[in-house]
Amino acid sequence: KSLAVIGQVKAQLLRAFAMRDLGETRFYLGFEIERDRAAWTILVTQRRYISNILEKFGMKGSNSRATPMDANLRLTTEGDPLDTSVHPYSEVVGSLLYLAVCSRPDISFAVGSLARFMAKPTINHWNAAKGVLRYLMG
Repeated sequence: KSLAVIGQVKAQLLRAFAMRDLGETRFYLGFEIERDRAAWTILVTQRRYISNILEKFGMKGSNSRATPMDANLRLTTEGDPLDTSVHPYSEVVGSLLYLAVCSRPDISFAVGSLARFMAKPTINHWNAAKGVLRYLMG
């Protein structure tokens, strides 16, 4: 609880190891960390990661949507097969899985539904994945 004690520990670590004190943590393993000491809160986000995957999959300028997946949508194995050499379905789902596990539990159900069809995705699955990306846009 004492800043003096924290300073002493930092000084000992600096003497023992080749390191630098970069100050308060703002980024850590792709996570953005915002700390409000007055309110005793910490906000952990992955805004930059979301922005990067939206750009990577060509959804940066898309319109946002209010939910990750339409409640009436039923994904099945039937439909037109997706050309995965053109549409990187497994890459999109993998990126969304990482996001769902790390910081966005709100997309977990939708991403889990999409992950069931990794072996033979259809165009409907691709459109549903783009819908999750559009949700993240908002």
